[in-house]
Order: sequence, then structure tokens, then C-alpha cells
Amino acid sequence: IEATQYDAGSFQMNVMYNNRLPNDQCETAVTVELDAVDALTGTTSGARPDTNAIENSSCQAGGAGAWHRVTGNGSVFQASTCSSETNHSTRIQVYSGECEKLACDGSGNENNALCDDNNGSVVNFKTKEGTEYYILVSSRDGETGNFGLRVTETQSPWNDKCKNAIPLRDDTLMGSTVQ
Repeated sequence: IEATQYDAGSFQMNVMYNNRLPNDQCETAVTVELDAVDALTGTTSGARPDTNAIENSSCQAGGAGAWHRVTGNGSVFQASTCSSETNHSTRIQVYSGECEKLACDGSGNENNALCDDNNGSVVNFKTKEGTEYYILVSSRDGETGNFGLRVTETQSPWNDKCKNAIPLRDDTLMGSTVQ
């Protein structure tokens, strides 16, 4: 068989090896202390996707990253990688249930907010008392690196619910969407 050689252009390939993360699978998730003063530091370098947990989840979303867990208390929690430790574009996905059958609680694109530096991510999620929540920190763009993760209990503003809506008038109303 005759073959023709094509010159399609140049490219650059980087081949790197990182030791596998000990918490790159749901079953080996690291416990995060709620409202810790300092961020829990971690890395996505060396992470392999937990395809079984992700494919069996209700949203089938996730990627290679570091798994963490926290137990709910009925409040709204905020998971954030907005930290000086974060040096790449992160994504946070939140699941509940068991590793073999996870339910999506706060995830990637629809509930993620970005930090001022555009590296870190923030996800708010409502918890149930005693329920285990799994937090997957991965990358938004395939890059790997370090991150700082904090999980805090948030206080929603008094008008966070529809029944507490503020009536609008003709004048300008100042407010905040934080929390």
C-alpha cells in the first residue's frame, strides 16, 4: 500500500510523570474540617479520574482531581479554592451518597463562581444533617497544580427565600448577592 506523507505543521508535547494522588478516588477522600482557619492544601498533579464513581453519579460529571469529604449539619456550606495556595484554574463538584452511587449537589458549571484571580472556584450547597458530602477539586482547563480548599458554614441573608422578597419601587435598590 502506498502512503503519502503530509506535513500538517509543528506541535509541542510535554510528557510528565507525577506520583498518583492518595485521594484521587472517592473511597480515599480526605476529611475537611468545617470552618477551619487555614485552607487544607492539596494538589491535582498526579490525579487519575475515578471513572466508576463519576459514571455512576446522577450527573455523570467530574474529572481527574482530589477528593475530600465533610459531614452535613443541615446548613448551607461553601466550598472554596479562593486561596493564595491555588495556582491553577480549579473546578469544584459536590456529591452526596455513597461512592458507588453519588448524587450531584453542587457542581462544576451551573453553581460554580470564580474567585477574583480567576483561578479558584466557589460552590454553595445545602446539607442534610449527618449526610456525607464528597467534594472533588479538579481543573477547568486540564492544567494541574496546587490548591487551598476551605469549607465553611454560610449565613444566607434574610431575604434569600422567595417569601421574603423585597418589593421593588421606582428608586434604585442596593443589595448584595454574596452568600
